[in-house]
Formats: sequence, C-alpha cells, structure tokens
Amino acid sequence: YFGGGTGGTIIGIGASMLDISDDLYRGITDALSESVNQKTIEWSESARGSRVERGCCQIDVGTRWRTNDIIGINEARGDYKKENIIKVSALTKKNKSFCEDVQSTEHYLDVKNKIAEPIWFAEYQQEPVDIKGRLFDYDDLKWYDGKLPIDSMDSNLGVCDVADEGHDYLSAPFAKKYGDLYYIYDWVFTDQPVEVTSPLLKGVLDENNVNLMRFESNNGGRIFALEIAKDVETNVTWQFTTSKKETRIFTDSAWIKNHCVFRNDVKAGSQYDRALQQLLTYLARVEKQKDDAPDSLSMLRRFTDELGFNNRKLEEKNGRSNWESIEIGINQINI
Repeated sequence: YFGGGTGGTIIGIGASMLDISDDLYRGITDALSESVNQKTIEWSESARGSRVERGCCQIDVGTRWRTNDIIGINEARGDYKKENIIKVSALTKKNKSFCEDVQSTEHYLDVKNKIAEPIWFAEYQQEPVDIKGRLFDYDDLKWYDGKLPIDSMDSNLGVCDVADEGHDYLSAPFAKKYGDLYYIYDWVFTDQPVEVTSPLLKGVLDENNVNLMRFESNNGGRIFALEIAKDVETNVTWQFTTSKKETRIFTDSAWIKNHCVFRNDVKAGSQYDRALQQLLTYLARVEKQKDDAPDSLSMLRRFTDELGFNNRKLEEKNGRSNWESIEIGINQINI
C-alpha cells in the first residue's frame, strides 16, 4: 500500500491492482481556482497517472465542484463506463434524505437554507455548477500562507457586521495593515446566537490585541457593540449604514481585490473557510443572496477610509490630522 497527497511525489513500484483518488481538491477555494485546478489535473495525469499499470482498476471519489474538474474531464472523454458512475445526492427528488441513518432530512434542509446555492448543489447534491457572474474570482484575489510580513505593522483592526436575520451570519474579519495591504489573519463567521458570539468576539479581540473595532449599528448592532466594549481594551465604535448592500459591495470590490490579502492555509470547514466560500460564490448585481462576508469587507474599506488609512498623505485640518481627530472621537466614545 502507498498513499500520497495531491501534488506530492509518487515513486517506487506502480499500481497493478487498484488506484484510488479521494477528494483531490481541499475545498471550493481550490476547485474554483483555474491555476490550482490545472495543476491538480496535471499532477493526476503525470505523477499519479504514470504509476498506473496495465489492467489496474481506477476509482475516483470526490465532490463535484465544477464541470471541468478531474472527474468531469475523465467522464467527458469516456474514461468511466456510465454504469460505473455512482452519484449520491444528499436529498432525493422528493426532498428526503438519501439515508436517514446517515443524516436526517431536517438537517439537510437546514444546511440548504444556510449556505450559498452553488455550494449546496456541488457539495451536497453532486451537481457541479460553474459559477458565472462571480464578483470575486479566486485568481483575482491576493493570498498568503498564514505567515505575516516581517515588516513593522501599521495597524491591527477589525469590523463586524452583526447578523440581522435568522439565516444571516455574523461576519467579523480582522486585518493587520502593512503599507497598502490588509492581511485578513482571522475571521469570525458564525450564525450562533449572541450568547455565543459575544464572548467569542471578546476573546478574539483580547487574544489578537486588536486596536480598533467598528460595528455596524443597524439591527441591534449598537447594543451589541456596547456589550463588547465593556470588557475589552480595544477602541470600539459603531456606525449606522443606509446605503444599499449590493451597490456598496460592487463599488468596493476593486479595493477588496487590490488591498485585501487572504489566507490560503485555513482548515476546510472552519469559520474563515466558510466566509471565503460565501465571498467566492457572491454574484454581481444579484439581490437576495448570502452577502455577509463581502459586505463586511466593504465595511472594512469604509472604516479604513474614515481613518485616513487609504490616503498616502493625511490632510491637515485645524492643525490636526484626520487620524488624530478620529482617535479623539474614539476615545470619547469609550469614555
């Protein structure tokens, strides 16, 4: 028996009896990346494929994220016999669980209501959907492996878009500023109730020594912010938002692509990973869709604009910089 990871070296004797692949993509962020998809296909057809000997049985197991993933390509060129293709959907055509002993119908319906439709169809129904009209493409975003720059950090800040409906998520990205780039090093993204999210956020603020935190005050956000501010050293502020979500997300999308740097080493299924999934499946100019993740990043842009971070030179006003004026305002709020 020999096992290896995607992209790794496979050396030694070949496979003469059985060759199995299982989920060669870590998740949707890998699958939606053209470059990662191409590298995975090349590895499968070269390093892995070169070890398969004549007469060896091959089995490919995986979530069908996209039509041109490895399984899709093999299926299109006839590598699989139709009678040998097995697809297991979470919900049947009658909207019932494929097996109540594995997972209940109630659970699957709840998941379906909470996640983006393309992810539901791909991950749970095994129906790949190439998402067209996405505002944020994997290859257009900036990524890092979790190791922050060695340069001196300019600021450590976060924003929080509080959940305002039953299926909404509280989305709170945290960023460390280095020059013109904001490294999103942590992300609280959960639909848990306030009794869970309040201590969770307090812990993140204290653990990461966050300097500045901005809450959206709509739908009880101000009360939530006041509760957080009582127990942390962070300067906490809040602001009411009146502009239309779809418009501000679309307007701020270029800034997010050019100035935000996201982690590509997060664990599949983590809060950070779920936030990325929502971001990467957000469609441009489409109403009534899950938008907590992109909206919180738009909020980050507006917060940094207010702080004067996005200007190379702060304008002087009445002998004081914009930043100094805002610092005073923040301290006054905390007092």
